[in-house]
Amino acid sequence: MKLEIDDKSLQTINSDDLFLLVVRPIALRMHSGKGPEHKYDVYKSLTDGQRAAFMYWVLHSHAADTMQFYTWIPYMRSTETDYWNQLKKGLQLIDCGEMLQFMDNCDGVFSSLEHAKLDWKAFTPSDLDEPKLKQRIENLYLRLKELSPKTTAHIGRYIKANIHDFANVV
Repeated sequence: MKLEIDDKSLQTINSDDLFLLVVRPIALRMHSGKGPEHKYDVYKSLTDGQRAAFMYWVLHSHAADTMQFYTWIPYMRSTETDYWNQLKKGLQLIDCGEMLQFMDNCDGVFSSLEHAKLDWKAFTPSDLDEPKLKQRIENLYLRLKELSPKTTAHIGRYIKANIHDFANVV
């Protein structure tokens, strides 16, 4: 599933916009079908680079605030979805070292939580009523917000450098 882009647009588009131009059609296609089989089929049809960009978008778009971040990370880390491992694999491909370090830090915090052995549904917003936990999660969330613009730009540059994995240039 590659988009078409003309060479002039490719030369003038900034990295952030290129990232969104590539990811949006994938997201729309993912949500156009019913059931996990459809999403799996769409995901498997993507190139490794498209998967990397899409999985980063999944993290980035589902962490709008501290509470959402706190409940989304366990879902991504669950064996039920395997999103976390897919994101790590993608970030390794694109060489996003800082974001990979951030993910390792998240692993340390979330795996150390008492209910980490339960499924992802055990993480609830009311957990953040505990001040120390709230501070740890806020620190991680703020770090994500700090890294997000750099990571998005890095992925956009990767897309431009490897455009044929993402688009047909016309």
